[in-house]
Parts: sequence; C-alpha cells; structure tokens
Amino acid sequence: MFVMTKQAVLFRRPDGETFRAPNGYVGAVPDWVAETKQFKRQVAAGKFVASQTSKDKDMEDAEKAGKKAEKKDEKKKNQVKPQSGDNVDAPDAETEGTAEAADKATEE
Repeated sequence: MFVMTKQAVLFRRPDGETFRAPNGYVGAVPDWVAETKQFKRQVAAGKFVASQTSKDKDMEDAEKAGKKAEKKDEKKKNQVKPQSGDNVDAPDAETEGTAEAADKATEE
C-alpha cells in the first residue's frame, strides 16, 4: 500500500517488528501495517492518505477523501452540547434576584 502521512507514527507487531512513518512520509508501507487497527484509525481520521497505487490521480482522490474525514472530525470536536439540566434560555437565578431587588429599591 502507498501512503502519505500528515503525522509521524510508529507501528509495532507482536513479534517485535516495527515500521516508522515520519511526518510527511510518502511511500510504501508493509502489508502487515495496512492491516492494523492503528493504521485504519489514522486513515479514517485523515492523518494518513492511503492508496493501492502510487499514481497521482489515485493519490489525489485518496487525499480528498482524507480531507473530508478530517473536516468531519473537526466539526464533531467543535460542537458543544449543553449539559443535562442546563436551561440556556432561562435567566440566571442570582441575576434575576438582584434585578428584582434593584427594582424594589428604585420604587421606594
């Protein structure tokens, strides 16, 4: 398999064999690397661009797919979910109480 990396990574096999792909690496990786969960996660996250061939057209297509995955991952990270029990529209109790106190003071 032919890859382009956007992040350095070290792959290890249980038998002790290793493969290091530095940041910006463009080249072939051993078949056992392409079968690891770590490699598959890197490709899904857009950190690796993988192609079966080294043809420019295939690499461009794979890179586009990687960028889409990276953007999707960024959108998930940037979404802020309100915590349960939080009522964003409700006024703060402390703020509301002080406002009422200020209204009463001005009335007197």
